[in-house]
Amino acid sequence: MADIITMMGECRQWNQGLHYVAALAERIDAGLTGLYVKPSPIDFTTVESAALYAELVDLLRSEKEAEQDAGPRFVQWAHERHVPRARWFSTDQTPIVALRSAANWHDLCAVVRPADETTRFAHDMGRLLLRVPNKTPRSLQCVSHKELSADG
Repeated sequence: MADIITMMGECRQWNQGLHYVAALAERIDAGLTGLYVKPSPIDFTTVESAALYAELVDLLRSEKEAEQDAGPRFVQWAHERHVPRARWFSTDQTPIVALRSAANWHDLCAVVRPADETTRFAHDMGRLLLRVPNKTPRSLQCVSHKELSADG
């Protein structure tokens, strides 16, 4: 029984990359875990405007509601794509710490690049996934690569 975990940077909608991960999970009869890493908290001590403070509180309430709704929606979405087992976790940890912890209970970590390329996502994932020894090898070999289309 295989289990795939994928980090979710969004809890309101699923991007195209996640569709590929779900198709892979369905194809190999694997469970799929969505790991939502919450955005960094806002430091309210620096907010001087009452109006801005009220807007930030409303924004946080909206995010909390979306996060609570995301778990059941994700599980239903995965089951509609014939994924045999689906789970949803959310965390306040950094992406690297969260994936390092969760990877202990999963067989495969599927990394889906976010649409927002201004983040340090690729750099952080590279630090997590690729460990280069002190003596850099002359080449890195690809162990396995297989195309997977959205329609299976």
